Amino acid sequence: MATGPGLGVMGHRLEEFAIKTVPIINGKAVFNDKLHLPLNPMIGVIGVAPQGEPVLCGTPGAHRGNMDTTLITEGATLYLPVFHPGALFGLGDLHVAMGDREVCVSGIEIAGRVTITLGVIKNKSIRFHSLKIRKGWQSSFPVKHSMRRQRRQWKSSQLCFCCIQT
Repeated sequence: MATGPGLGVMGHRLEEFAIKTVPIINGKAVFNDKLHLPLNPMIGVIGVAPQGEPVLCGTPGAHRGNMDTTLITEGATLYLPVFHPGALFGLGDLHVAMGDREVCVSGIEIAGRVTITLGVIKNKSIRFHSLKIRKGWQSSFPVKHSMRRQRRQWKSSQLCFCCIQT
């Protein structure tokens, strides 16, 4: 983990930079002797190439980018609009444990391997991502906007999906 002054929403409370190695012992992230956190592996950055000019991978948008949500984990299916031929899918920034967002710019980062299934649904579209998790649907657009309504309003020709397996 790493954090420092001016970084994240709590950066104004910090006076110096700090880096902490958090070991994984017996299936827990051991922050210190008193705090052992459950593991919840997730993908921080995931998406397709954005519409228009290239952006840094941490830049969020309709293409996604740095989502940093614990919902992007095993069993999730992420639906993304496609702006370029081949979608140009990418992912990275793996975390083994984190709250929902990086309050101080860092979760517990970890190296790892991710197995996914990619596919394209032709003649369907959405303006923003939509995420199917084991408990139901999460979406970046208001619930009142159904996927059917989105298809009528936005006329891209493809929808990319990513099924996260491990």
